[in-house]
Amino acid sequence: MTDQLISVLVGAIVASIVPVYTLIKSTEKWKIEKRADLLKVKYDRVEKIYGECLAKLGKVYQEEEIDSDTTSSLLVFGSTKAINAFDEYVNAAVKDAASAKIAYFKMAIAAKEHLAEIAGQIESAFK
Repeated sequence: MTDQLISVLVGAIVASIVPVYTLIKSTEKWKIEKRADLLKVKYDRVEKIYGECLAKLGKVYQEEEIDSDTTSSLLVFGSTKAINAFDEYVNAAVKDAASAKIAYFKMAIAAKEHLAEIAGQIESAFK
């Protein structure tokens, strides 16, 4: 009787290993996919904000009027490099067309670098 009970318990333990392993792996996969999804949402949001900011900043650099919505979006969601490029132009003593173009170029590069960084995080989530 005890041999049969031990055999049944061992069989039950062995039979439960595969479902438990599958559950653990499924949970790990779900976490990776969820992280990637969140990063994709972040990428889309930041890409949209940079697009709007760059579109508006072209006018800002020409007209010297700084939109508070654009500035706040940039300060909240922008990378440190993008914020520094913007601050550098805003605080510059000389603001001519050439410096505005350089500032816009620096901002565009900072935006692309930030988006590339987020894209790299998405790729590394699956590794």
